[in-house]
Amino acid sequence: MASASEYPIRLFPLPNLVLFPGVLQPLYIFESRYRELLEQAKADDGQIAMALLKPGWQQQYEASPPSYDVVCIGEIVACQTHDDGTSNILLRGNRRAKIVREIDSPGSFRTAMVEDLPGAATQGTNAASAVAARLKSALAKTEFAQMFEQPSLGANPSLDVLSDAVAYALPWPLLMKQQLLAETNAIQRGESLISWLAQSASDAPEIGRPTFPLRASVN
Repeated sequence: MASASEYPIRLFPLPNLVLFPGVLQPLYIFESRYRELLEQAKADDGQIAMALLKPGWQQQYEASPPSYDVVCIGEIVACQTHDDGTSNILLRGNRRAKIVREIDSPGSFRTAMVEDLPGAATQGTNAASAVAARLKSALAKTEFAQMFEQPSLGANPSLDVLSDAVAYALPWPLLMKQQLLAETNAIQRGESLISWLAQSASDAPEIGRPTFPLRASVN
């Protein structure tokens, strides 16, 4: 029996994207199953669960390759559909959730029962403010500092907002990003980011910047 906190949602697994709350992600929708997903989402609440596929997904291309169970629920905020049936959409990350189980889908795409993952109550605390200040200081010493000096973040973003924006934007390996998505405590996310920034400044290899818009699916 489903828990009262569980609800069904369309699942969009990708091998090359970890979405975070509060960020905007452009996507190009071209596969028929995800065109169907998009149409159903637009007719419903506009929400999609973005999941990261686990390594080895290529060997199960025609099936349903396993994905990590912590996902980000995104909402379609803009959509342009082209004459050939493909679409460009803009997805805004809203909240973290965890896949409880996959269920029979009403279409050719995957569907899952999920439950939201509430964050730890750190916003506005002295500890969170101190970590946010240290994270800003660590960013100021890198080439990425200007990426986070934008009006959309506000003059003094909370640690929740700042840590998710940094985790999404910096060109770190996907598994590191997935770890940060799975961490619901903003203070712990901030501490991890500060540590990784320090390591990146000293000896981390060049990873390269992400290319947008991402193609919507290769699974």
